[in-house]
Amino acid sequence: MENEVTFAPSGRVRCGVCKQEVEGEEWINHIQKEHDYMATIEGIPPLILDDEQEIQTHLNNIRRYVRELVCNKCGETRKGVKSYLKHIKNCDGNEVSS
Repeated sequence: MENEVTFAPSGRVRCGVCKQEVEGEEWINHIQKEHDYMATIEGIPPLILDDEQEIQTHLNNIRRYVRELVCNKCGETRKGVKSYLKHIKNCDGNEVSS
C-alpha cells in the first residue's frame, strides 16, 4: 500500500471515517484527536484496521511527517509505531506512562 498522501492537503477535506470537513492544514490534528490517526481523506480507500502491516505503514508515514505520534487520551508521545499502538491499546487517559 503506497498511498503517499500529504498530511497537510490544501483546501477543505472530508474525513472518510466521520465525514467531518476540516481545513487541510488541520487534517493531521483531526485524525490524531478524533481517530488515533486511523483515518483517511474521503475518496481514498479506508484503512483495513485488521491489517497490521497496513496500519504500521500508515502510521510510519504519519510519523515521518509529525516525528512523534500523540495519544489523544493522555498526550503521551511515542516515536515508534509499535510502542504507540501498545500504548493506545492500554491507555486509560489518566496516567502518563513511559
